[in-house]
Amino acid sequence: MHADSSIRQFLNWTRTIRRNYDSVQDQGAIQSLRRFLITLWFFVPLECLLALWFGLYRAPADEPAVQRWASNLLLIHSITAVITLVLALVVVRALNRPQLKTRTAVVLQVLLCSIYLLYGALVSAVDLSIGSGIASFILVSFGIAGLSLMPPKISAPLFGMAFLVFAQLLVRASPSPSILLSMQINSFAASVLALIVSMIIWHQYAKGVLLLRELSRNNEELINTQLELEHLAGHDALTGLPNRRLLHDRLSQALASSARSGRTGALLFIDLDNFKLLNDTRGHDIGDQLLQAVARRLSACVRRGDTVARLGGDEFVVMLVNLSDTQHGAVMQVEIVAEKILGTLNAPYTLGAQEHLSTPSIGITLFDRYAEDAEELMKRADIAMYQAKDAGRNRIRFFDPQMQAQVDIEQALKSDLREGIAQGQFSLHYQPQIDATGRIAGAEALIRWYHPARGMVSPAHFIPLAEESDMILSIGQWVLESACRKLAQWSTNPGLEHISIAVNVSARQFRHADFVEQVLGVIAQTAANPCRLKLELTESLLVQDIEELIEKMQRLKTRGISFSLDDFGTGYSSLSYLKRLPLDQLKIDQSFVRDVLTDSNDAAIAQTIVALANSLGLEVIAEGVETQEQRQFLAASGCLSYQGYLFSKPLPEDAFERFAQQQQPLPIPG
Repeated sequence: MHADSSIRQFLNWTRTIRRNYDSVQDQGAIQSLRRFLITLWFFVPLECLLALWFGLYRAPADEPAVQRWASNLLLIHSITAVITLVLALVVVRALNRPQLKTRTAVVLQVLLCSIYLLYGALVSAVDLSIGSGIASFILVSFGIAGLSLMPPKISAPLFGMAFLVFAQLLVRASPSPSILLSMQINSFAASVLALIVSMIIWHQYAKGVLLLRELSRNNEELINTQLELEHLAGHDALTGLPNRRLLHDRLSQALASSARSGRTGALLFIDLDNFKLLNDTRGHDIGDQLLQAVARRLSACVRRGDTVARLGGDEFVVMLVNLSDTQHGAVMQVEIVAEKILGTLNAPYTLGAQEHLSTPSIGITLFDRYAEDAEELMKRADIAMYQAKDAGRNRIRFFDPQMQAQVDIEQALKSDLREGIAQGQFSLHYQPQIDATGRIAGAEALIRWYHPARGMVSPAHFIPLAEESDMILSIGQWVLESACRKLAQWSTNPGLEHISIAVNVSARQFRHADFVEQVLGVIAQTAANPCRLKLELTESLLVQDIEELIEKMQRLKTRGISFSLDDFGTGYSSLSYLKRLPLDQLKIDQSFVRDVLTDSNDAAIAQTIVALANSLGLEVIAEGVETQEQRQFLAASGCLSYQGYLFSKPLPEDAFERFAQQQQPLPIPG
């Protein structure tokens, strides 16, 4: 979800940049157009004054060239004044539009420049003999156009020179032949200036055209980038499949469509079995290759209108739509597709240079016009998938309402468990551990939970739920603190000072980075004797980082804390691990003790565990001892420590203390 959220934020950021970019471009073009309008408003009265001047000017009768020059300038300035006024009104109207865009402003500006240039060329073609007037007019028209596009440091000097040329033209000392020389000089100067300004103006004109092209290209690039980012926001980067976000959108659409058409759909929740083992043993690159291959195979198993999505990790979802409008028909269609997927994903994969076999667990739920929301359907398919795993993996399971009922029960129990932790509803019971002499040598601390409404809740019910979350850390810490406080109390109580306490430590608790510091901190806080504390570890810890496990055990063992391997023989133990672990004791699981007298296999296993412990120099204790015959068999096999209902059930603190102080040595079996 952290990924999808980052992409959505980046998309919003991109859209904002695009809006800001467009806004900046619009403002720049509008500002340029406003400068153009200011120039036009300046030249409208100037052209009117020039037209009035040449209208009132009376050239000498003997100077026909001057007369022709003055009359032509009168006509040119009059027409220019009208054109300038019309263009100014056009620009005013454009600027008054509520949403004037860059393209419109630039096009309008380039068009107005073009009109001035075209008008100047047309006037030049009409009367080429009036060099000074035409050159001056072209200079003025170019100046007007240029002032709107050029920076002030360029346009201002050019306009100043143009004004000087006009001033020279308007100065008339006397009607004499010298006016002709002045006209020629002015015409030459005006022509040079017109050439310079025209080069600048055409350069600015080209910049306007290029700006339009650049805007178009930038806009296209932004659109393509936005489309690509939107694709990434809805698709998995590794496989290219739709991600959770896009799947949720399509599922919502499918639910709406199903409500209208009455046709059934289905969700198939697919999880790859033992994928973590592949990642850990062969690396994430090989794991990614498998995920990509699975994505291709899944896509080949469905129709064009169906959806294959990757939720993350090794979880995939297939959504089938437009199935039969009857539940029986839909189930048959989904079974066909699920069996096809199961067979396809069971085929060997070539990963790197090796062949790999992978199996899926598939959970299925159907939906129709009466279906719940998308999240509820996803939860149901997920529940069915875990049922497939519990059934042995590589299987297909349909969602059963009874599954949901069980999940609801577990969720309610989890909620009560959190409340129980907060309110301190737990207590410790202690089950005696008997040595070879029949006396109590120690006790195992066992947590008990009395709920105000549920009554006594079995640890078999709430401990597995706690281990699924961080609640086991809080519970484990409370048990450790309570046991150490009891050790400190017993150390001053005659008859109890020799008793050690065994505390169960979950794999999640032991793997916590600060576990060693937490244990030592509790011992320091409670002033408990660490030599009387025994930590019971489960065999599931042995599948984790063995080096880290050994390092933590050794740090605690140097402080006097001992270790017992609980439920030995039921999990992952190996001789190589046992040789390296700084253990003090093996505990024979009660499943072997229960039938030790009637099952030759259990008897052989128990005897082997005892022999193994003796060979490694470890103590051995048997739990679940309920009869004297079981005790006698274990004693004959070399096991001299026992725990079970033969001696006592787990007792509350006060009852245990009375039992320990009153207990007499039991007869040693002969």
